Amino acid sequence: MAAETAAEKVRRSGMPYSFPPMNSRERRLLHLVTRSLEGVETASSGEGPDRFLVVYPEGKTDLPVAPQVKPRGFGDRDRDRGRGRRR
Repeated sequence: MAAETAAEKVRRSGMPYSFPPMNSRERRLLHLVTRSLEGVETASSGEGPDRFLVVYPEGKTDLPVAPQVKPRGFGDRDRDRGRGRRR
């Protein structure tokens, strides 16, 4: 459903849609689902854990796109500050 919703947004706006970073299995599933939808194509971008999938208007994979912000869990805030987990 996420792929279909993103494809519809891309077809209406003519602008690419980027998903948040995800693992390779999730990206592959979105690539496969989107392949059957008309008027759009997909590509992966980024490196390692920051790799994300972009849905482009068909034939326009050269359009610039920025990744969405990766969601953080509750415990991530303290680790980002270098303090480790609070007790």
